[in-house]
Amino acid sequence: MIPENPIAVIDDHRATQLSTEGEIAVGRIAVWASLLERNLGELAQRLSNFSLSDPPSPGSRAIRHARTFLRSCEALKASDSAQILKVLAESDELLRTRNIVIHAVVGTSMKPGAVTFRTHPKNPDRILTDEDLDRIARQLHSVAWEVFDCSMTVARTLGKSTIS
Repeated sequence: MIPENPIAVIDDHRATQLSTEGEIAVGRIAVWASLLERNLGELAQRLSNFSLSDPPSPGSRAIRHARTFLRSCEALKASDSAQILKVLAESDELLRTRNIVIHAVVGTSMKPGAVTFRTHPKNPDRILTDEDLDRIARQLHSVAWEVFDCSMTVARTLGKSTIS
């Protein structure tokens, strides 16, 4: 059960500007981004000649590799390639958003019910509500499974359906 107090204050190491719901959403962002990165790595491996038993590339590198391999893959239908490129673009954008949330210092905001995520001084601050964080987590979850579906399409087309 989630406490009624909107700000999670227990011990100093647990005191943040996030509400309990916000902290839960940040955790989900981390979990679903991890699944997304794993699925991206497997997609890139399926598009290439790499063994699926090798460790997959991290997210952004896997996206670059998948795009490169996709350009040289003539076996896939044009519609499948277009769908994969669309999903890779969504993945790239979501992982950038994840980085803003996960690698930021969380501070107060003048906007009621929101907090400020501060990253690099040259990057603008992002003001996000609990609902924004939950939406990001839902999008990561959805796109992670879209990448999995793309990976299965590649596996069926190229005959790389098993992880060895």
